[in-house]
Amino acid sequence: MAAYNVQRLVRHRVNFIIPQKQMFIPDLLIDLKPHKNNIGGGEETQIPAIAQCIILYHLEVKSLEGKGTYDIADLFNVSYANVNRAVRWLKDKEVIALSGGKTKSMIFQFKKRELWDRMLPFLANPIERIVYTDSLPDEVFCISGVNALSEYSMLNKGKNDTYAIAKEEVRRLQIRTDKEYGETRIEIWRYNPCFFSKKRHCGQIVFISGHEGYG
Repeated sequence: MAAYNVQRLVRHRVNFIIPQKQMFIPDLLIDLKPHKNNIGGGEETQIPAIAQCIILYHLEVKSLEGKGTYDIADLFNVSYANVNRAVRWLKDKEVIALSGGKTKSMIFQFKKRELWDRMLPFLANPIERIVYTDSLPDEVFCISGVNALSEYSMLNKGKNDTYAIAKEEVRRLQIRTDKEYGETRIEIWRYNPCFFSKKRHCGQIVFISGHEGYG
């Protein structure tokens, strides 16, 4: 049920039940809603996109030990609020500790292999959606999918060029996309995949998105 319909029913004191969501029976003074899931001590079990970005960058690119919230915000070009939420999530999962006064720094609680094993159950597919286009701008994007794998193996390239791009970049570049048709396949990621690129080939950034979708 849409939120505005719920508000309308509540305003007019109309009895209703939304299974597993809400029970509102004002004549019996009942207004029940589920509590937030606090499994593991955190506000949520789904890892925030920037928290996953922090973990993968720390493991694969460069140590973030001792970095503060503002350092992370500058590094990934995201808001302080998003980074603060991600850092709190990692702290609640006991992956990091925070040290210092007003400006706190991250202290990772595990070595790299242990950190990977601990975070693996939480990692989410970074691809938010897949679209197609015939009008890709002349900019450097991250090669992804089968075409990225072909750079590291004997695997042949796919029929379509495939690139990974952050959703903010799609809006900034105003790329015209279609859900089904187009010469170029675009994976729209929850965070910028090019933060993890290590190799450039023919002027393009090469990036592999694994079968499990962890990036």
